[in-house]
Amino acid sequence: MAVRPTGLGPQNTGASSVDHDVDVVVGRDSALRLNEMNKRQEHKKRVMHAAQLQDGKRLSRLSDGDYFVMTEEEEVAAKRARKLNQEATKLIEGHKAKTPISDQRKAAERAHFISTAS
Repeated sequence: MAVRPTGLGPQNTGASSVDHDVDVVVGRDSALRLNEMNKRQEHKKRVMHAAQLQDGKRLSRLSDGDYFVMTEEEEVAAKRARKLNQEATKLIEGHKAKTPISDQRKAAERAHFISTAS
């Protein structure tokens, strides 16, 4: 029996035990992710409080998940990097709009092949 999706609602496989098991797994995963997010937010608040910051605009996150307060020079560099990223994203989106979807898919497949071959 082929079940066809009818919108954004949960998918129904036709086997309620399978659907229930999937719902349980998704729910547990969501709870774990929410817990991790809350831990990061609490840590960020402690760092902000210790640095006597009103907001997190001057904070930057390290690869290990810790935070540090940026110097003015680092803050300027971060703003410049974000602006360059926004400009690059606009250029990419403009290119995508002009490129047929099949060409985009081929380019993505080539990029994936190159990254996995390395």
